[in-house]
Amino acid sequence: TFTNKAANEMKDRLRKMLAEDAGQPWISTIHSLCVRILREDIQCMGWPRNFTVMDAEDQKSVLKEAYKVLGLDATSYPYSVMLDYIANNKSAEISVERAFLLAGSYTGDKNKAKVYEYYVNRQQALYALDFDDLILWTVRMFKKFPEVLDKWQKRFTYIHVDEFQDIDKIQYELIKQLTGVYNSL
Repeated sequence: TFTNKAANEMKDRLRKMLAEDAGQPWISTIHSLCVRILREDIQCMGWPRNFTVMDAEDQKSVLKEAYKVLGLDATSYPYSVMLDYIANNKSAEISVERAFLLAGSYTGDKNKAKVYEYYVNRQQALYALDFDDLILWTVRMFKKFPEVLDKWQKRFTYIHVDEFQDIDKIQYELIKQLTGVYNSL
């Protein structure tokens, strides 16, 4: 599901419906499922299991650092706009290098690319992933390490996605990967 509240409500309803000896289903948000997967297997990507999950305040803090180092201000580059820019680049698989190429000679776009570069480098230095990364990294890991994907596919028989019509392209890719040939969606 998409929210912790919905996940908890679903857990409560299922506990009441299932017999006590029935196995306990995994019910979580997509993000918390990805955290669980990454905590178990992110080491194959060269990262430690105890990576940090960045919340909105952590992201804003990194942007403040970047603005200070780069001599930019939040009035010219609002945090929400910059975070959208970073998220859009990541989900479109636009690297920092590509962002600089796309910026061309436009000062504003070059500055955004510089902030994007700072943000990504800072994340790597801190071993920190933001919420978008949780899904992106899981999808990337499954593509790069089929044996890890196979392991996770075998853990499920049925996958149910609440509000399926509201998922985005990356979430769809993750669900498609997990379903594979073994499971029912």
